[in-house]
Amino acid sequence: PSASSFPYELKEPFERHEQNSIWTVFNATKKGSKEQFTVFVLRKKQVDASYLNFAKQGAKRLKTTKHPGFLTFIQEHEDDESFYIVTEHCTGLLDLVADCRGSPDIVSCGLYSIVQALAFLASQSIAVCCLPIDLIFVIKDFIERKTLGKSLGPTTINKTKEISKNSRSEE
Repeated sequence: PSASSFPYELKEPFERHEQNSIWTVFNATKKGSKEQFTVFVLRKKQVDASYLNFAKQGAKRLKTTKHPGFLTFIQEHEDDESFYIVTEHCTGLLDLVADCRGSPDIVSCGLYSIVQALAFLASQSIAVCCLPIDLIFVIKDFIERKTLGKSLGPTTINKTKEISKNSRSEE
């Protein structure tokens, strides 16, 4: 397959994660539409074959993992120069934290979601040894919806607020 057969147009790369990653991450749109995605690109010349195999195994695992704490896999693509993984549109956690200026509800909700995802991995006997903050990607709208209590069911944050309101009114 050639790069011209890749059905996504890469936009600006993410800025805050590259020093710890084999991936270059781009905002992207599907050619012929305005639908947004995120594309993780591994340049084959920059890594040895073991990293490429590791990336392909990771793509296979992401494709089969269905959990709200993980990005939705859209497709993978390989050409002579690169290996691509396309996911739903996301943003780096560092960017989200900078955008929300440390809003306690958004930060708490985000941390809770990360812990749930790590617990899921542990339940699948998958160990995570190192998880730098600049390699964590989140769905900004999902975090904001959960923070505002508009998800399918109450979040832990909302439950805590309800409990504290009820205990004050009983006093």
